Amino acid sequence: MKILLLTLILFILWTVFVYKIYQFSLEAFYEKYDKVEGTVTSIDSHIGRKNKKGEMYRVYCPTFSYTYKGWTRHIHPNSYKHEWDFDEGDKVDLYINPNDFSDFKMVPTKKKFFLIVYFVGLLFVLATYFQL
Repeated sequence: MKILLLTLILFILWTVFVYKIYQFSLEAFYEKYDKVEGTVTSIDSHIGRKNKKGEMYRVYCPTFSYTYKGWTRHIHPNSYKHEWDFDEGDKVDLYINPNDFSDFKMVPTKKKFFLIVYFVGLLFVLATYFQL
């Protein structure tokens, strides 16, 4: 029982550590941009290319709304993807170029990132508990 408790505590500390490193790397990368909170207002879609099996699949592109320096803007990335990690109404961090408001970088929601972190952490907990 002590081993499991210790492992869980280490897992929580590890998760916080990884998240802080992730945040720090994003902030360093986007230091030239101003951070604003955007909202996914819509998600456009159309039939995309064929996959490896020859089947057609749908691709998606979100539209974001944000307010910056008193101006409300609606923007979207110039790319459609098979899978975006967004739903309408989601909040997302956008980094806006102060010299060109149409130049932006986005930081998607961290759902997939944390699923990976927790899955690896869960494997760590199980391996420690069962001493694999």
